[in-house]
Parts: sequence; C-alpha cells; structure tokens
Amino acid sequence: MIKLLLRTIKNSLGRFIAISLIIMLGTLIFVGVKATGPALNDSLQATVVKHHLSDLEILSSQGFTETELKTVRQVPGAQVEGVLLQNVLGGKNRDAIALYGYQKNNLQNQLILKQGRLPRNQHEIILDQQARLRGGYKIGDYFNLEKNPQLKYQKYRIVGFADSPQYVDHSTRGASNLGTGKVTYFAYVSHLAFRSSVYSGMQVYFPELQNQKMFSNKYERAVKRKTAQVRRQLTPAKFDKKCTNTN
Repeated sequence: MIKLLLRTIKNSLGRFIAISLIIMLGTLIFVGVKATGPALNDSLQATVVKHHLSDLEILSSQGFTETELKTVRQVPGAQVEGVLLQNVLGGKNRDAIALYGYQKNNLQNQLILKQGRLPRNQHEIILDQQARLRGGYKIGDYFNLEKNPQLKYQKYRIVGFADSPQYVDHSTRGASNLGTGKVTYFAYVSHLAFRSSVYSGMQVYFPELQNQKMFSNKYERAVKRKTAQVRRQLTPAKFDKKCTNTN
C-alpha cells in the first residue's frame, strides 16, 4: 500500500502539491478567522482597562449637582465623576460636535493622545483624531463653534488630536439633534470654558469589575446589579431613563 501510494504521488506530483497547498491554505484561513475574534476582544479589553472606560454613564436634561454625585458614591466601590457635555455646531462645515469639558484630575475615559497635547487654558481645544484624518484640521488652526449659552467662547486654538475609549468604532460618533443628526467628531475644551453650574451627566467606574471580560455574561449581570443600586440612589426624575452601560 505504501509503495502504491508513493507511486501514485510520484505520477501525479503536481496534483498532490496543489491539493496539499489548498488544504494548508484552508486550514490557515480557518485558524486565522477563529483567532481574530478573541484577539480583538483581548485588545479592546486591554485598551478600556488601561484608559479607565466608565462602566456606566448617566445623563440628565436637568443636570447633576455635587450633592447628587456624592449620593451615588455611596454605592459600594463606585468611583463617580461629573461630566460636562454639550452638542454644538462647529468647524468648517458646521458639523455636530460632542464637546466635553476636560478636567486634568478626572481619571475615567482618559484620552489616547495621538498628536500634540491636552488643553492648558480656556482657549484651547483637542479634537477627535478623525478630524485630522478626515477633516484636514492641523495643530495651530483655529476651530470655531457656533454661539451657545453654555459656552463662554466661540473660537479655540487646536493643540492636539486624540482617540477616546468611549468611541471605539470610528465609523460613528453617536446621534445629535443638530445638523445632519449625527455627531461628526468629539472634542475637549477646558471645563472652565463652560458656563454650566451643574454637570450634564456622571460617569461611574467600578474597579472590582475590571478583571472581568467586558463581553461576558458575568460582566453584564454585574453591571445590571450595579445599575440597580445606582438607580436606588437617584430620584426617578433625575434619571430620564438614560443610565447606560458605556462598555
């Protein structure tokens, strides 16, 4: 049988090599596809843990005071930070911009600096990396925002570009009631450039959950339990049914 097999291979060597290569190629493709999903999940997990992506983001049309932030901090293990957020029109094409207030001491949702630096005063802005790649903006350019009662200034100098763990999908930046209905870029200015006396929302981070895989059922169940505890600390009117899992 062995002699017959070797004779057959010898007489059809080209066909044997071709079939062997096809099998090898198919195996490699299968292994690659099978490994891609877990590899991407692990990469994303490392990124969100390193940059402290919030486990929950709570938004309210009425805003949150420091007192309410302290109330949520009573949830065991909760680290709570207030966030200033305003959707505004700005840039060359009057794009919808998700504008955040940057505070140096905030630890959650840390920006991934790609070029330049972070804002140091009220007249500086750091833009979404996609604004540089797609919009043609450069460091040193001035970025104009339309007049908004929540903002002190309309003109800011671009000092850097960054990615954010809150926006892992570069194809979308969320929805807006301004412009085309879609947020084009996110941006950060100093929180001192805002006029608001209350926070637009709060971000909640639970260190105890960071060793769990964010795509696992165990993590989802843990976040739901924490969400229920946070809800009990806040009045229904403040919730606006917008308590979301940012992961």
